[in-house]
Amino acid sequence: MLELSDCTLRIDNYAISQWLTCRRKFWFRIIDGLVPNTPNGTARGFGASIHEALRVWYDPATCATDDKERFALTCNAFYAEWAKTGVEDAMRNTKVAESVLRQYCAKWSLEWFDPIHVEVGFAMPLTSDIIYEGRMDLIARDRASDKLIVVDHKTSARKPGSVMQEIKARQMSGYVWAAQQLSDVGVLCNSAIYNYVIITTQPQYERILTTRTREQLAEWVDATIRIVNEIRVANTFEDCYCNQEMCNMYSRCDYLELCNCPNGSRAALIAHKFTRKPWSAFEQGLIFSEEK
Repeated sequence: MLELSDCTLRIDNYAISQWLTCRRKFWFRIIDGLVPNTPNGTARGFGASIHEALRVWYDPATCATDDKERFALTCNAFYAEWAKTGVEDAMRNTKVAESVLRQYCAKWSLEWFDPIHVEVGFAMPLTSDIIYEGRMDLIARDRASDKLIVVDHKTSARKPGSVMQEIKARQMSGYVWAAQQLSDVGVLCNSAIYNYVIITTQPQYERILTTRTREQLAEWVDATIRIVNEIRVANTFEDCYCNQEMCNMYSRCDYLELCNCPNGSRAALIAHKFTRKPWSAFEQGLIFSEEK
């Protein structure tokens, strides 16, 4: 699954979150490499399209343009991404998106930070045999302190519940840790921003600034190593049990039918409704690494 030829394990926050929320889903996607043969849902596609628009909004090249052109480039990024899905409903369509983006850009037109890099991919050795990989939405510089800040965009129909908040907190710790490892940046980073865009009939735009101490980051490293060691010893399907509390937590789990399928019928169901695509912790390649 995630092992390299030299037994180094590559891991990212998605794999960790699957392990922590439902080990059976982890087995299906990460170990077996099963991807459902279903199009990206309307909600997921809309969120991904807003996310792409925000990437362009904070791109330093876009920031250098005037306000009108910057907003136009941002909307065009949404249109291009949304065209890949093309499934609209009353809550998620181009008109709603334009309104959401216009309100967002107006609310956060005067930022207190300067964007430096968008979509920052990384692969950092956590230990001699564990590589932590991922992609940060935005690295910015606080004008007042000159410190770096990690910004992570979260688009959803509601704020995450307690389980997902814990997962997100773990993710942000990993991102702050990774930002500190970027040797070519060389500036302190100990803060992160959850940049929420809540898509409802009355969209909400909320930010939560969180900080990490050295001790907290050290605890994250230790906890991540423990999780990886748990994953390494889960060698059978039976080791990866289903967490039934998560089956319909936010929407129906894509693997629920497969999870409940008798062993004798599972192969036929997989052939009919799934495609095998080996899991890769980070497919976009490296932008930064410790070797740079």
